[in-house]
Amino acid sequence: MIDLLLQLKKSNVDFSFTFIGIGGYESFIKSQVIDYGLQNLVLFKGSVDRSDLQKILLEQDIYVSCSEFEGHSVAQCEAMACGCVPVVFDVSGSEDDVFNGFNGYVIEIGDLDSMVDAIKFLNSNRDILKCYGKRCIEIIQDRNKKENTLVTVQKEFMERYQIKQA
Repeated sequence: MIDLLLQLKKSNVDFSFTFIGIGGYESFIKSQVIDYGLQNLVLFKGSVDRSDLQKILLEQDIYVSCSEFEGHSVAQCEAMACGCVPVVFDVSGSEDDVFNGFNGYVIEIGDLDSMVDAIKFLNSNRDILKCYGKRCIEIIQDRNKKENTLVTVQKEFMERYQIKQA
């Protein structure tokens, strides 16, 4: 992620980046932000209360994930539901909701140059960004109107083990 931020800065992209949540790399990333002088471009929200998440996501316009292994991400779906356009690496499940050039971009793992290019394109073409954001909302709304596999599996599990929903 730091390499991406450095490339965006080097490319003169006007951006600010918000980290939401905490993880095992948080201290390292914070120290790297300071070491590379990115403090004015990066905001750390830390652990966010569920009630505040939607408000924070509605203030964003692009969702970025440089994960090389995380599959179909709940965070990605939450961001898309708020109109954030995903620019993500091609990990398992990323193409379930993201369609290249239609509502976001799925980038080959490790290809930071293409990720920077996609972010630069969206940043420079705000009408397209807005259009993609609307498509993200529609896709997530449509896919969550129906029972999906996860909901079905959860119901079957609860029935099998006679678990009552809280």
